[in-house]
Amino acid sequence: MKLHTVVNLLLLVNWWAGSSLADEYHYTNQILGDRNLGLGGAAVAVATDPTALYYNPAGLAFSKGVNVSGSMTSYAIQNINFEDVLADQDFEVKSDGVVATYIGFESRFQWFPSWKFGFGIFVPDSFRQSQKIIFSEAPDLQITEGYWQRKQDSEESLYSFGAGRRLSSNMGIGWSLGYFQKQSDDMLHSEFQYLPSAGLPGAFRRLTADYKAKTNVLGLQYNLGLSRTVGRHRLGARLQAATILTQTRRGQNRRTLLYLDENGQPLPDPPDVGVNVFQFDNFVIDDDRAFGEPPVLARIGYAYFARWGLLASDLEYIHSRYDRFLRTRVGYVLNYNLGVEVNLAQQFRLRTGVFSNNDSRPELSNNAQLAPSEEKIHIDFQGYTFGLGYYSEGSHYSLGAVYQRGIGKAAIVNRNVTTGNTQEAAIDRVVATSLQVALGVSSSL
Repeated sequence: MKLHTVVNLLLLVNWWAGSSLADEYHYTNQILGDRNLGLGGAAVAVATDPTALYYNPAGLAFSKGVNVSGSMTSYAIQNINFEDVLADQDFEVKSDGVVATYIGFESRFQWFPSWKFGFGIFVPDSFRQSQKIIFSEAPDLQITEGYWQRKQDSEESLYSFGAGRRLSSNMGIGWSLGYFQKQSDDMLHSEFQYLPSAGLPGAFRRLTADYKAKTNVLGLQYNLGLSRTVGRHRLGARLQAATILTQTRRGQNRRTLLYLDENGQPLPDPPDVGVNVFQFDNFVIDDDRAFGEPPVLARIGYAYFARWGLLASDLEYIHSRYDRFLRTRVGYVLNYNLGVEVNLAQQFRLRTGVFSNNDSRPELSNNAQLAPSEEKIHIDFQGYTFGLGYYSEGSHYSLGAVYQRGIGKAAIVNRNVTTGNTQEAAIDRVVATSLQVALGVSSSL
């Protein structure tokens, strides 16, 4: 495996680590709301607090009084292991951060007494990453020393306003309109020193790469909801779509390739064999569709409100439209959510749930021949949740946790910076895990 393959594989490791909890291809990276979290995200037929603006605005029609609530993921940690990346060596990438997920308010107003209005500020996805990998000698790859370092801040914010009303005593409708912003700041620096190929001058070669980019996406999100109650049973449905207003990515990309003497100094007069190559590129992308189009999400839910507690389930269909940046039609994906709430006592509730967080990109087969424009990674997650709630005088306090684990594959088609030749490399097994701990509080006035 050539060194440029190693560098590009590390770029892939880094890219996945930064995007796995804040990406466009997994849709259950954060579960909004303390009760919803404990139920594994099964919220379409359950949520009547301000999180209904996101999951099903028709739920506002069934809420009572004035409600103020909020929750936060106090700590999140993720571990991703890429197996046998090079020289039979695994690479492990760890990330952590503190994430606030939402705060909301709902109430009726005298001007529209039949409607229940709500407003919320949500963070559906957010993560911070700082990672550094140091290499000692790797004889099989002719590496003598090197390191790779990446920092990334990524966050999606949603400001949502909506309302719900009852059409009858057991049926409600709702709508919500949201303004969202996705921001990402990336910095990458890597430096490798390795032995030159036979017949080329110098004692060593050094490849240095620097990449900086800032991405900003602004858009509108639309939700329509329907909810119907029959005895102890409730059915819910939600349709979500979005429109991109602006997308911009600005940054710099720089690579340096040098031949060095035994003292580590650049050769004073290297021959014309593609050495001492210097590339510097400032780039700006302002295409409204350059990074793809938002998906359409349809979600249905069922809840059974028993004397002993609650049983809830959701099924979500996600249709990902044409992604111009990746030059591929992603297709569709199905996710499920299943949760149970048990009344331990008059004031305590125990919740547990399970859900899927599948990748909407095509699966990678063994030894797949990828074109440079094809997708390079696919991983499906399975999630498990646990929560404990306490009710006291119109207030609710909760503590919950979410654990996700996924196994997938990765591949990359890289380009040699000196010759322009392409080469494919594959990672047949990628194992990713994440753990989030959440705190929440709500109050009815």
